Amino acid sequence: MTLVSNDLASDATYAATFNGEQDVYYVSVFPDCNGNGVSDVEDIANQTSADNNGNHIPDECEGGLLLTPPVPGVAGQFNTLSVSNAVPGKLVFFVGGLIPGSHEVPGCPVEMGIKEIRILGHPKADAEGNVSLEFEVPAALSGKTALFQAVAKTECVVSNLVEFTFP
Repeated sequence: MTLVSNDLASDATYAATFNGEQDVYYVSVFPDCNGNGVSDVEDIANQTSADNNGNHIPDECEGGLLLTPPVPGVAGQFNTLSVSNAVPGKLVFFVGGLIPGSHEVPGCPVEMGIKEIRILGHPKADAEGNVSLEFEVPAALSGKTALFQAVAKTECVVSNLVEFTFP
């Protein structure tokens, strides 16, 4: 038996007698949390899955709060941020800022990835754990990159960090 690993997978060859005679078999084993038949490492490298927190696990596999980029993503207009996987009926704080860094969540042992935050709003999650917030993006943000996160303070959970450059 032989096992060889690289950044994408572990490849094994082994001998077995599954059909009454000895044969050599090969199998490639790789992390595939979303079940699409492609290594999670490749999904992230090919940008078919996001890894906003840089932990090498596709965001869709982690559970917890999942924040999407602003829609329609235009400065000088109302935009909508959406979160899934929140606790139904609980408040979700949407925050934004321009400077990456660290900001403690008061009363929680977690930090946001935005140094100076502005609370954009705090609606309650619906029965399915989804919540959206509509907010006005100043026209002055055109051409600038803004940072967004969501926080479920009662659970001390922070979403992925979304970096978005407004056209």
